[in-house]
Amino acid sequence: MTALTDAAQELYSLPLEEFTSARNARARSVRSEDRDAAARIGKLPKPTTAAWVVNMMAVHLADELGQLLALGESLREAQQSLDRDSLRALTRQRRQLVAALARQGGELVESLGYEPTPAVLAEVEQTLQAALTDPDAGEAVSSGRLLRSLDAEGLTVDLEGAVAELDESAPPATPAARKASRDDLEARRREKADREREEALRDLEEAERRSEEAADRLDEVEERLDEASARRDEVSEELDELRDRITRLERELAGLTPELERLEQQREDAEKAAQTARREARRARQRAQALGD
Repeated sequence: MTALTDAAQELYSLPLEEFTSARNARARSVRSEDRDAAARIGKLPKPTTAAWVVNMMAVHLADELGQLLALGESLREAQQSLDRDSLRALTRQRRQLVAALARQGGELVESLGYEPTPAVLAEVEQTLQAALTDPDAGEAVSSGRLLRSLDAEGLTVDLEGAVAELDESAPPATPAARKASRDDLEARRREKADREREEALRDLEEAERRSEEAADRLDEVEERLDEASARRDEVSEELDELRDRITRLERELAGLTPELERLEQQREDAEKAAQTARREARRARQRAQALGD
């Protein structure tokens, strides 16, 4: 297997977001040994999302994809023989199989961490339909190196630029090589699942810690709330007592006001009487002095 074929087989079976960085790294790794291969590896195109989904199906759903392509051969034979009954039955089977296989492809890439959009799944289904129509399109789909989605126009499919081209002398990928690629991707999926599980456990521990802290804080706040509530009741009782006392003092004050006014009047009368008595005593003293002389 050439360096280019080996690199392409690995790169087109990777998760889509890893393609560019892995391609560049692979090109650098072989540059010292084979500059031409490194240049060709560096130019390998990144597939569209729909093409990547189909490539994942070629790696992980090879048997199911083989059944679909076999159905395409049966359809073409029925068309050539003008067997209408067989053609009608095979057409129904084609629609069901294409829809089911497209769903399987969507579930497959979901397990790899990608959420396919309805538009992407529609392109996948359209590509599978094209593979049924044209045997060359079927080979492109099963190659695992599809670069774009396919669309059948009549009985032919435009495959220009649809598949990553390798050198002609390169042997096709063997079942053992495909299995090794599937095993590698499966190992990546397990590693990803392990990382996600570890992250989930860390998140759980952190959530439990925050929950305990929040429970402790709640207990503290409830204790302070009880204390504040008790103090409020005490202050409310003291306020009621003060209001009662104010009411009593206001009544007492209201009762003292007339008495105070009466005593003020008596004091004025007493002052007047005292002044009169002092004048009379002064006149009497003056007469007594005058008689003594």
